[in-house]
Amino acid sequence: MRTFIIASLSIALLFVVACTPSKQPTEQADTAPQTPPADASKDDLAFPKIEQKKWLLTEYGYQGRTYKPIEGHVPAIEVRGNRINGTTGCNRFNGEINLRKDGTMSVSDLGMTKKLCQGVMTQESRLRELLQNARSYSVNEMFLEINSELGQLSFRHPSE
Repeated sequence: MRTFIIASLSIALLFVVACTPSKQPTEQADTAPQTPPADASKDDLAFPKIEQKKWLLTEYGYQGRTYKPIEGHVPAIEVRGNRINGTTGCNRFNGEINLRKDGTMSVSDLGMTKKLCQGVMTQESRLRELLQNARSYSVNEMFLEINSELGQLSFRHPSE
């Protein structure tokens, strides 16, 4: 009986540790904008075409194929200063983003909730992989495209 209790507690402890997101320090480039105050105007933003807007995924390319988001599970992102957050259509995520004026970018320290959503997990893992490997972006008032060596993410800013 004692062995069973010790084994059960050990498994529970391993589960808690495995589900706790790890944060490792990263070196941040001098070009990364600082997080603006919540009441910052568009003039105060380093990247006003991208920041403080909700971007909805319209399609994504992954390893040479194009996919539409799963109906009812549309991923979305928001950028505020050097932080990115959003949803994969199932889980919420957040991390650090480094946008540069030359159109290059990187995403790091991506943490995510761990909910299981049947039929959405492939979309989620692809979105996460594309974000973590993001290398460049292009943007105008309505569209944002994020590119990586694995594919691209195409977002639209919905009209107000």
